[in-house]
Amino acid sequence: MSRPSEIDAAHESAAPKRRAGLLSHSMLSSLDQAWLSALNLVLGLVLIRLATKDEYGVYSQLFVGGLFITTVVDALLTHPLMTALPGLEPLTRQALLQRLSRLQLGLAVGLALLGGVAYGVAAHQAGDAQIVPIALSFMLYLLSSSRREYQRGLSYIEGEPKRALIVDGIYGVVLALGVAVLAWQRAWLHLPGIFLVLSLANGVALLCSRRRVRLDAMPDLRQPMAQLWQRGKWALPGALMSWVVNYSYLYMTALWVGAAGSAELNASRLLLMPVSLCVIAWAKVGAPTLSRTLQAQDTARLRRILGGSAVGLTVLALGYLVLVCLLLPLLEKYVLGPDYAGVQSLVLLWGLYFWGYAMHWLWTAFLMAADRYRELLGVSLLALVVLVISLPLMLMWYGTTGAVIALIIVEVATVVMQLWLAWPWLMGRAQYSPR
Repeated sequence: MSRPSEIDAAHESAAPKRRAGLLSHSMLSSLDQAWLSALNLVLGLVLIRLATKDEYGVYSQLFVGGLFITTVVDALLTHPLMTALPGLEPLTRQALLQRLSRLQLGLAVGLALLGGVAYGVAAHQAGDAQIVPIALSFMLYLLSSSRREYQRGLSYIEGEPKRALIVDGIYGVVLALGVAVLAWQRAWLHLPGIFLVLSLANGVALLCSRRRVRLDAMPDLRQPMAQLWQRGKWALPGALMSWVVNYSYLYMTALWVGAAGSAELNASRLLLMPVSLCVIAWAKVGAPTLSRTLQAQDTARLRRILGGSAVGLTVLALGYLVLVCLLLPLLEKYVLGPDYAGVQSLVLLWGLYFWGYAMHWLWTAFLMAADRYRELLGVSLLALVVLVISLPLMLMWYGTTGAVIALIIVEVATVVMQLWLAWPWLMGRAQYSPR
């Protein structure tokens, strides 16, 4: 049996390896998200420059609809797996992943059909043309995007960010080629063409990410499935409310001032989206690390991770905002075009919002790692109540700008609530106790 001194020495020698692993995984995740951010930014700028303002406004709303499906899958499957998977035996783990892959596919098909029908009804009421081709291409995009994001999430949960980077690299190359063709053949630059290119890129990436696992025996999965549902039943309503809080402003603004207003909001937000994607990149690596640190009851390391992450995310958000503000005159002249002139105030407000968003994700990742999904549901409910009160008032008083002000108010309220919930762990008065 090992003596205490030997155990302490083993932990000390393992600590640098853990730090090196976290650093390398964080760098790979950040590179992956930077790549995806660049792709989204280029696609958005191409549409801003070459498509009509109304068409870009509709694309923005449909793109957010795709995030809805990802939100549902993450809440029911990906996020609960983050805490449940590490404790399973290898055979049980592979069998569970195989079953969840089929479950995710069925869920994605159902939600894609729902999304296509929802668009068709809304477009018919608005009297839009090309309802059928847009709806069909949109459904194909929803299905393929959800599937790729799920496989990508599994790569991070299993500690394989390099695999996610390779697959996303393939996705990006195909997407870049497709967007170049659309820009060259301006007649193809419409919503069906855009969603077909996105679907093609997702499909090629999925072919390269297929995992062939053959099981000779199927273990009993009732207990791990019950554990997933125990977490997912609390995570899902909270995630749906968070989606409403984060993205309903686009639809409210479209109803209030028209699709052109939502296009202006999204164009100004697009310039700062790299901050959002880098925050998500941190969460994909940071949340599993926080979970392992909590389970090890290492309060000192927990504080270092949270403190260092808060400083790093703040520097990222504010530094990027300064860079965009310095480049904004050139961006308005050569990239955005005259239809989007005068978005300086929106860019500044989005910068403040994304800083709050970064802090929000930091503490959300911590509470998920602590298995406090029930408390997160309460936080989401609070955010929804604040949004319902603030968004109509801000839109009425300040128009398009008011939408961003309302979102900032929501982020501040959310972070304050999360800090209050996390305080016992930060003070060392609470211990990890999975539910």
